Amino acid sequence: MIKVRPFLVDKHIDVSSWFGIAWLLCIIPLSMVLPPQLSWENGIFENAQVVILFFGVFMSFYFYIETISIQTKKLWVSLGAFFVMLSGRELSWGRVFFQTKLTPSGPELIAMNQVPHSNIIQGIILLFILGVVSALIYNIPWNVIAQIPLPLLYITLGISSFLLSTIAEHNWLFSHEQGQTIEELAELLAYFLIVKTVRYYAVLLKK
Repeated sequence: MIKVRPFLVDKHIDVSSWFGIAWLLCIIPLSMVLPPQLSWENGIFENAQVVILFFGVFMSFYFYIETISIQTKKLWVSLGAFFVMLSGRELSWGRVFFQTKLTPSGPELIAMNQVPHSNIIQGIILLFILGVVSALIYNIPWNVIAQIPLPLLYITLGISSFLLSTIAEHNWLFSHEQGQTIEELAELLAYFLIVKTVRYYAVLLKK
């Protein structure tokens, strides 16, 4: 007879969960009153996202130093690279530093195909992304993770944030200006929850 392992769920609501719920509920109302300039490329919201992601990088470095196990060190290197990858995405892989002009809807960035040696750069980026994903799949101790209760609210709020961001990005329900603000606010929450989720598992893995 096959034994099915019970699926563990952590339904505890902590301060971060309440903050996430409040933030998610406020995204659409805030998008109606906040100036669109806040959500422009290289704007306040996007830079705040990068700050959160780099906090994830430093957190990974901290846990890398704290751990003794070689395998766990590999995990934290992989997670640090994951946060760097997300930061690179938010910075359009450096293109935010090469703005060609300012339009009514925000700065216009240099096109990737106009960047010198763009094919080589795109190839390096692709290899980096594939390497990070492969390292995460290989280095995450899935059998141990499965024994830790799933942080239900973190996961639910994170998925909801990414869905809202996707809807806004494609202007499916909102105007372009409102959608841009919603997208950036939702991504800001999503990245915060990713960092919190990683820290949640890091603390329990140390026990």
